[in-house]
Amino acid sequence: MSYKPRHAKPSATRRRAVSLAAAGTATGALLASPSISSAAENNSAPAALNWGDRALEIRDALQEQAAQLPPELADPALQLLDNSVETAFPGLIEQGEQAPAVDPAAEEAAAQEAARAEEQRRAEAEQAQQAEQAEAARRAEAERAAAQQQAEARAAELRSTPCPAEARACIDLQGNRTWLQENGQVTYGPVEMSAGAPSPETATPTGTFYVNRKVKDEVSYEFDMAPMPYAVYFTNNGIAFHQGNTALLSHGCIHLNHDDAVQYFDQLQIGDMVYVY
Repeated sequence: MSYKPRHAKPSATRRRAVSLAAAGTATGALLASPSISSAAENNSAPAALNWGDRALEIRDALQEQAAQLPPELADPALQLLDNSVETAFPGLIEQGEQAPAVDPAAEEAAAQEAARAEEQRRAEAEQAQQAEQAEAARRAEAERAAAQQQAEARAAELRSTPCPAEARACIDLQGNRTWLQENGQVTYGPVEMSAGAPSPETATPTGTFYVNRKVKDEVSYEFDMAPMPYAVYFTNNGIAFHQGNTALLSHGCIHLNHDDAVQYFDQLQIGDMVYVY
């Protein structure tokens, strides 16, 4: 068993509890005095209002102090204080803890302000959207104009080539390109291609030729049945446009990528002029 001298000082917690209880008792006695009670009976009197406000302020201050104490020490003093306030000012504690009454005029003003803010937000969003759409339209127009200018420059450059206006297909061996045209106006291309290897046996012949045969699923009987899809022949010795690897030289034919070979097969007809230079 530990020894505790009778004259030992109480702990800080105990001292705060005693102080809180004393404050609660004093406040209760003050609020229960006849002068305050009579003032509380007339709720419209300024004195009653001032004492009621003061009572709530004291109650709040003591509650803050009580928060630092154990409940078993703080609760009795706070209960005494609440009983005293309720005795002097019935309903005051409940009224103070209730949410403040809403002012209809203030509520209406707040609603109108919120509506104005929302309207402004929507207007700003609409303006931003319109600006974005205008910028997108401007970019699209600039891209269209640039593409048109590029197409016109390309068409002008192609018109300056040796390929005659009456040719339906043109082949530029040095430029590794070919295109389709009608009355001198380009209708497809230019697209990349590869031609025959530069030797007397494999070089693609130059000059004016005419489409004489079309075979969609063609094979080369001369070169081990090699596939020649979408073949469009324009010479009498087996030279044709057909699908093939444009990175490889041929035995004289014009290799085209798949999509281009399909277009040439669909657009070129028997008798159309092909010009090679």
